[in-house]
Amino acid sequence: FMLGDRIETKLLDVQEFCLRAYYSRDKRGHLQEANLQLEVARHLVRLANALKLFSNHTYGVLAEKMDEVGPIIGGWLKSVSGLRGAPVARA
Repeated sequence: FMLGDRIETKLLDVQEFCLRAYYSRDKRGHLQEANLQLEVARHLVRLANALKLFSNHTYGVLAEKMDEVGPIIGGWLKSVSGLRGAPVARA
């Protein structure tokens, strides 16, 4: 139960940091923290799966949802960081 509580807390932290970013002028710091908490949640979910605390179906659903959220946070972070891709070399 403790591992499940930690996973739930980490995922709620991701949501909280995204909300903080949405309402904050300094979005970058909150988004970085959301991204970090998501990575921690991913590792905890993998651990729970390895310990057979989830069914394969439950693990698949959780992994899929976290894989959807990751690029959203990453794209948002990229947009607020001003990163638009690699600079083009000009002659």
